[in-house]
Amino acid sequence: MSTWNIRAALKWAHETLLSEGIGEARITAEMLLAHVMEMDRFKLYLKPDDILDESQSNQFRQQIDQRCKGIPVQHLIGHVSFMGHELHVDRTVLIPRFETEELVEQTLKRLPDDAEMYFLDAGTGSGAIAIALLKARPKLQGVALDRSESALAMAKKNASLNGIDNRLKFICSDWLQEISTSFDLIISNPPYIRSAEIDTLAPEVRDHDPRRALDGGPDGLDAIRTLSQQVTTHLKPGGWFLLEIGHEQSAEVVALLEKLGFKAITVYPDLAKMDRMVEARWEG
Repeated sequence: MSTWNIRAALKWAHETLLSEGIGEARITAEMLLAHVMEMDRFKLYLKPDDILDESQSNQFRQQIDQRCKGIPVQHLIGHVSFMGHELHVDRTVLIPRFETEELVEQTLKRLPDDAEMYFLDAGTGSGAIAIALLKARPKLQGVALDRSESALAMAKKNASLNGIDNRLKFICSDWLQEISTSFDLIISNPPYIRSAEIDTLAPEVRDHDPRRALDGGPDGLDAIRTLSQQVTTHLKPGGWFLLEIGHEQSAEVVALLEKLGFKAITVYPDLAKMDRMVEARWEG
């Protein structure tokens, strides 16, 4: 295929991905080819007859092969868009997903445009949540916390990439053990998948996202219990706690928060109409 052009490359990749049962085959082919060609994927259709050189052709074939083996697109191209902001990702951090964008959007409803509040992103991973909040609210200050040094290194890289690193502090801690201050808002996307369900997840999640970011223990609530308890000593009176949960966990999480003394507890569905977010106010 010495004269493999963009049109032919996309056709081959689309058919190959479909034959291997890979979802979103067309978009995947476009994203990978755009990465190889170093152009916006929508511009591929403006130059369908442009020829791939030998290096580009080989790289594209290799990436399609790797995707067929279950490697996530985001790991192949090295980045992901989260609420319109580019983030670097690799196997050290959870790939941020659309449900977490919904968590951020719900949180922003609690934050006026000129809010000068101090927040904590517990289990920050790539820094996606903290960065999105800081980009949307220019007067916020925050702390990004993770127990993984490699995850914090990625979060720092992404904070610098997005120009908000001067408003974000990074702390390595097993949940809030190393925290000594209080916050107006604490937000988290903790691990909440039951341990026995990990092996049933899609290969790109099971084999490539860090297990510590997925495994919530036997009932999926280990991290949520620990974090919820710790939050009670680190929220200012009137402060808000928001977290992402599994779609079958809302009743148990609400009962836990009620027992701890939280008020105004509300569960919100995601776009699939499944319970996915909980917010609660701490009155102190």
